[in-house]
Amino acid sequence: MFDASSASNESRIEQQKFFSEPVRIVEKYPAGDGSDLKKKHMVCLNWLLADKPLDLETELTLGFLDHLMLGTPASPLRKILLESGLGDAIVGGGVEDELLQPQFSIGLKGVSEEDIEKVEELVMSTLKKLAEEGFETDAVEASMNTIEFSLRENNTGSFPRGLSLMLQSIVCFACFPPHFCKPVIIYLFQISLM
Repeated sequence: MFDASSASNESRIEQQKFFSEPVRIVEKYPAGDGSDLKKKHMVCLNWLLADKPLDLETELTLGFLDHLMLGTPASPLRKILLESGLGDAIVGGGVEDELLQPQFSIGLKGVSEEDIEKVEELVMSTLKKLAEEGFETDAVEASMNTIEFSLRENNTGSFPRGLSLMLQSIVCFACFPPHFCKPVIIYLFQISLM
């Protein structure tokens, strides 16, 4: 017989509160023995996007925005970070909406210490420019087409599609509270029942 742990309340993850001002956290990580540590810094800017799960429209909107900014090699935020020469690769990955609260993270790894603030400034100035100027119509249409195709195709790679849909349904409707399920999956599941 399985004995439930009495630690369920101790391991519960509470919702994070919004900060009233930016917070800087500096930590060390193992960079390897005998390697040059000059360009081993990582810089990642993170934002908590909401204090509760997103509704379907907001989640889809953030998905499109994330794809527009980072989803292709020509995406403006991705392109400017990689072409800046300030780091070796992107870290963060954009919008993360599968956790209890959605967040946005972006940055670079392989950054030298003197370029840390330059990375932060580049991210902030690029986001400000995108907010002010928006995106080209062709880029928006291409992004919408790509995401629509992805949702319709439901490509699961070599994993069986039927099993994938069944597992998503079980996760959404049986095992977890509703906020653990992506609204897009619920929406697609409801449409397929009509």
